[in-house]
Amino acid sequence: MIESIYLLILLTCATGVLSGFLAGMFGIGGGIVVVPALYFLFQYFGASGQTATSMAVATSLMCIIPTSLSSLRSHYKLGNLDGLHLLRWSPALVLGALSGVLLLYQVDEWWLRFMFSLLVVFVALTLIFRTMTSGMGRTTDEASAWPAVRKVLIYPVVYGIACLSSMAGVGGGALGGPLLIAWGYSAHRAIGTAGGFGLLISAPAVALILISGETRVDAPALSYSLINFPAFFAIAVCSVMAAPFGAKIGKRLSSHLLGILLALLLLLIGIKMGLSLLAP
Repeated sequence: MIESIYLLILLTCATGVLSGFLAGMFGIGGGIVVVPALYFLFQYFGASGQTATSMAVATSLMCIIPTSLSSLRSHYKLGNLDGLHLLRWSPALVLGALSGVLLLYQVDEWWLRFMFSLLVVFVALTLIFRTMTSGMGRTTDEASAWPAVRKVLIYPVVYGIACLSSMAGVGGGALGGPLLIAWGYSAHRAIGTAGGFGLLISAPAVALILISGETRVDAPALSYSLINFPAFFAIAVCSVMAAPFGAKIGKRLSSHLLGILLALLLLLIGIKMGLSLLAP
């Protein structure tokens, strides 16, 4: 068992470096990479499909907490964070996250994987469309220029993003980034602000999972509730170290290129996860 724990830690360290780098660069919280990686890793170490899916989502949400803190700190220093509006949206984000966890216990794992793959492909195609048709380099005064009706409508939209994100084990940046770009943010500003969605979604979601969850009999070693702690610590440490480097590199890229790279990354992950649905 000791050897399997060491192997799990080694593989999740590599996952953490990649997820932290991408979280810093794209503001996607890392979960978009961690969930499929943990899903396949947990199955390799003996978990069933149902257990692997639920634990991948829950462990990913816990990993997002330190990654988001590191990413937020980097984006704040770079001037990419709209803290005022992030604070105003926080109640909707927290309520949506808790609703998503409650739904997580009721949904079959096949549908969770289907939802995850559909979600990231939709986001990728939306980003590609907006980049090609209108560009992503706008620098308008973001929310201050919104009509009153749009300022109200964003609350239920943000709630829905938080609900879907907590069910899929992602931080909200994957959906929040395109939303803020559509609302008028520049790509860098949208990515930095949407990165803050991760902390406000993952922290309450993880608290509810730890309180209400039950450890599965086929869970990998050193798991509690739906969270595997060796995977969490390995990913958290490595992702926190890698996130600032991703943020610095992302700052040097143009908004247009950054949006295209994010879209291609999401498209690749969504297709890969969707293909796994066809496996017997």
